[in-house]
Amino acid sequence: MIPTLIGAATILLGCWLLLRRSPMALLCAVIALSLLDGSAALILTSLGGSSIPPGRIMLGFLLLSCFSLVKEDAGLFRQAIVDNVWLVIFCVYSFIGAFLLPRIFQRSMEVFPLRPIGMRHQFDTIPLFFSSQNITTAVYLIGTGIAALCCYIAVARSKNLNPIVTAAIVITVTHATLGILGVALRGTPWDHVVEFFRNGSYSQVDQRTKSFIRINGIMPEPSVYADFGLAWFILCFELWLRHIRPRATGLAAALMAVVLMLSTSSTAYVGLAGYALVLICRAALMPPYLRADKLIAIGAVALLGLAFVALLMIASSEAAQAFEEMIRQMTVDKAGSDSGLQRAFWARQGLDAFFVSYGLGIGAGSFRSSSIVTAILGGMGVVGIVSFIVYLVQIGWPRRGAQPGSEAGDIADAMGWTAIASLIPALLTQASPDPGMDFACFAGIAIALKCRNAIPNRPADRAGSPTAPTIPRPAGWRHVSR
Repeated sequence: MIPTLIGAATILLGCWLLLRRSPMALLCAVIALSLLDGSAALILTSLGGSSIPPGRIMLGFLLLSCFSLVKEDAGLFRQAIVDNVWLVIFCVYSFIGAFLLPRIFQRSMEVFPLRPIGMRHQFDTIPLFFSSQNITTAVYLIGTGIAALCCYIAVARSKNLNPIVTAAIVITVTHATLGILGVALRGTPWDHVVEFFRNGSYSQVDQRTKSFIRINGIMPEPSVYADFGLAWFILCFELWLRHIRPRATGLAAALMAVVLMLSTSSTAYVGLAGYALVLICRAALMPPYLRADKLIAIGAVALLGLAFVALLMIASSEAAQAFEEMIRQMTVDKAGSDSGLQRAFWARQGLDAFFVSYGLGIGAGSFRSSSIVTAILGGMGVVGIVSFIVYLVQIGWPRRGAQPGSEAGDIADAMGWTAIASLIPALLTQASPDPGMDFACFAGIAIALKCRNAIPNRPADRAGSPTAPTIPRPAGWRHVSR
């Protein structure tokens, strides 16, 4: 195990926050360090050079901080497991299956490995066997489960939810800014800064599409940048819809949306289109949900965006042609490209693995997929896919939530929808069955706030209570019932 300079800084920051005995501060540090998912805090030489990003290291400090709350009230930890039981089942089965299932079904099928080393052709395969990637994926999945439980515990007793909203705004703006700087300062000393942070053992890719430079910030590749940015755009947009610090969350969401549109990433376009469809369905099924002024603002921004693009295309025919070719290459022509055929081949592996293993799965990390659905089906079988779907329903389903109109209830709804909608790109691009730590944080926070009434000795959540979680509201704010 080799620590890096980024890892040393992360450990020092974690120790300092741990001494402050503030789980909420550590929670914000965990989600903020997700900006460095392309970085390595630790490099595990014994596992083929696999790296651990800073956010996972900080999660360990958050776990230690949560232990102090559990010592004061063991019921809190028990309630966290009960309310997240389906994710716990998903992660525990994945962890056990990652070690057992590849050995049970060894050589029963040919697979394209999750980390292809020495593969010469895009359709090359090797016999199924237990590998270091099973261990790595199992550890990541357990980390995902721990992240959800720790976020639940940290938020359950918090009297102030403002740091979470502030963190969301800062992360979104920072991520968008890094993407812009990466393009604007390409070929300058800024490249050395970017390379310093992109030290993880991932495929660090810089790409161009025609005359367009694809945006990747300090992330390993454009699709990862777009996937991460989409999740935080959705969160800020959902907070803006609920009029939570609307000026800051609205500007952050607008900035991130512009960067995503310019990213030339099919992940961004698919994610934005899927989320737009989700919004349309919600508006149709729950008419009071979207305020009239919000709908007018959304429509105005959309029209301004279309007008700007139209003027740009009219002003320069060359720019119009290059843009049209880029869009076609990243969307319509994607399915017939080598990349599209390879992704279809990877997705079929999951279905084949499901039937070869009689619905048990061949173990998380045993093969590379191109969809989280087929990755879960092939890796964890029936238990994995059922537990994960039920957990998604639990996140979105109204439960023993905070009082209608409370800050906790609004943030819970925003986090829940973000957790679900952020998986849209994963339906078409995810290589492994791990939904990720960002998903776990969104889901854990959402469930904690929705289930506050079930937490023993919880802080009251009625508006005006001295122990209620609070967020500053602008003058004249009013809640629209849903």
